Amino acid sequence: MAPWIVASTDLVATEPARVLLPLAKQLGLLVQPPPLDLPKFEVAQMWPRRFASDTGHNWLRTQIKAVDRRSQPQRGNTEQPR
Repeated sequence: MAPWIVASTDLVATEPARVLLPLAKQLGLLVQPPPLDLPKFEVAQMWPRRFASDTGHNWLRTQIKAVDRRSQPQRGNTEQPR
């Protein structure tokens, strides 16, 4: 949502390149590297235990994970069991 807000205002945002780069041209955004080093981050999904076996919720989590994987650079499987 942030890219669309930034595109229609004079605001700025710090967002992952994999989010902004595909939208930059379409939205007329100028993408610049941040002026300082930013720490790496991990994206995680969390949900209440009562939804752990819910078919619809499981489907949605799977879809979100698939979208995230497609948007990441190919660098091999780095998933670790938790």
